[in-house]
Amino acid sequence: MRPYLDPAGRNDLIAFLMAVDQFDVANRAALAALHRACPDVEAMEFDLSAGVVNQVGLFSRDLEFVRAVEEGDRGTVTVQIARRVPLVELAFTRRDDRWLYACDDDLRDVTPLLREAATGLERLADLFAKGPRTPDQIRRAYRLRVAPSVQQIAELATKNQD
Repeated sequence: MRPYLDPAGRNDLIAFLMAVDQFDVANRAALAALHRACPDVEAMEFDLSAGVVNQVGLFSRDLEFVRAVEEGDRGTVTVQIARRVPLVELAFTRRDDRWLYACDDDLRDVTPLLREAATGLERLADLFAKGPRTPDQIRRAYRLRVAPSVQQIAELATKNQD
């Protein structure tokens, strides 16, 4: 993947994608442990990954190609992510006869928050694995261990859309 990423943001993008993967794995582990600890709670109520895995631009899980436009050494690929609107435009630059993905500069701020949320989810999975929990205990644990990071991620996303 490295040869197809703009060098200016390559390392930040790779670190971000690794954090997204860590978050997704931790989320699935927490959901599985939650289901075992409290089968009466609908685990999908606590699924945090759907929004995250479809907020990674070109690497979003549910991405559909719409169109591509070339203008000299610049290109724009329009995609639809998770069947939502508005459509998303992804920037590319051509260097040495190769198109490179020019990733978003805002990743540097989100990556540590994703890692923090993933750590919170990993701790929840460990906590839930210790035995049965009530629905209130589960909600409280999410509120304390994961919600602050998720809230900060949401605030950054909102700020970056303005």
